[in-house]
Amino acid sequence: MALLRRLFKRSLAFRVLICMETTSAQRSFAPWRPCSLLHLSGSSLGVRGRSPLKPLRSHLGQHAGNLSAVNAIGAAVSALPPLPQLRTLGLFGNGLEANGAAALAVALPLAPRLESLVLAANGLGVDGATALAAALVALPRLSSLDLSDNALGDDGTRVLAHALRSLPSLRCLDMSQNEIGAQGMIDAAAALGALPRLEWLQLADNAATASAALALGAGLPLGVLQSLNVTANALGALFASALAPRMGPSLTALHLGGNELGDSGVCALAETLKPGRVP
Repeated sequence: MALLRRLFKRSLAFRVLICMETTSAQRSFAPWRPCSLLHLSGSSLGVRGRSPLKPLRSHLGQHAGNLSAVNAIGAAVSALPPLPQLRTLGLFGNGLEANGAAALAVALPLAPRLESLVLAANGLGVDGATALAAALVALPRLSSLDLSDNALGDDGTRVLAHALRSLPSLRCLDMSQNEIGAQGMIDAAAALGALPRLEWLQLADNAATASAALALGAGLPLGVLQSLNVTANALGALFASALAPRMGPSLTALHLGGNELGDSGVCALAETLKPGRVP
């Protein structure tokens, strides 16, 4: 029995690929071209799962014996043939780190119609963010991107902020739990304000502090945003004061806990939240 089995679920419109077979990388990938959704989240490939991927080492520029478990998923994905119908790619919790992200970046241009990409909890760091940023420009249809829990920090966020500007279709973005400080949040705010369709934004559990309050409050695309979560960022009353006058009727979910808003911040929001302002 192969370590991972291939399972296809047919529907009227598309095939869903649930798991991955590890017999012969290129041969087993061949029949996947019609698939529109690929989930490999939490796969944790070990020695047996990596064995069929040995021929890919030269392709990835790896030295012998250096194809580790953490980037095996990246190696597998980089070996995929073109997948023009792929719409969703989920790689949550695979420990890709920088090497896996670099391998994934090679594969992403093979799926030009990709709409949803989940890379949460992969330890991408600054180097992984840099590799990913270079590939995002090849995904003009991407509408949902989950980069939460990846230790991006300010430097990784700055690199990705430039790439986000090339995603005009982006509607949902999750960058929570990334150790983003004030400067990273300022860089992110400048990029987010340029996204005309952004409706759902998660920036919770970072370290923005009041130093980023004004830039973030003034830079968010509140004309279209429907849900905003900035929980646990210690943004302070200044953020609430900057945010309140810009809140439009589209904003229906606002998470502000753990931000030390104080009386003045809450009063500014209360005025905006009166009936007839925000539903």
